[in-house]
Amino acid sequence: MQLDPRRAWWGVMLVSTVVIGLTTAYLLDLLTGLQKLGFLGVLLFVIFVGDVLVALGMQKVAPTRISIGPGERETCDDLPAETATAIAHFDGNTGRVSVRGETWNARTESDSAQSAIRRGDIVRVEGRDGLTLVVSPAET
Repeated sequence: MQLDPRRAWWGVMLVSTVVIGLTTAYLLDLLTGLQKLGFLGVLLFVIFVGDVLVALGMQKVAPTRISIGPGERETCDDLPAETATAIAHFDGNTGRVSVRGETWNARTESDSAQSAIRRGDIVRVEGRDGLTLVVSPAET
């Protein structure tokens, strides 16, 4: 069983908040004669500062990592240099393709009759324009 890092992070934050809060409450009660309102204000401030320090420490020890999904390579600017399969006949120069199990909107640069793409054709992914892939018929 693999532990979800987000749940682990919230668990550490919860435990640290309780420990910091109880320790602060104990020390404030022991060392000061603050009234309830002042006691509560100082307690909340110390808990807040403690949580910020724990969060910063966790970021230093285990920084947030960006997970690249199946439709991405390294960054959004990288070209997905691979092939795709047309899942329907292209209407003019637009249609839909499947890449590694994901369905994408697609378009061709030209809408000439010789570059007509039909269902099941293999196409080469030339680039990406937002969420639309730019494709061309694959060389056979």
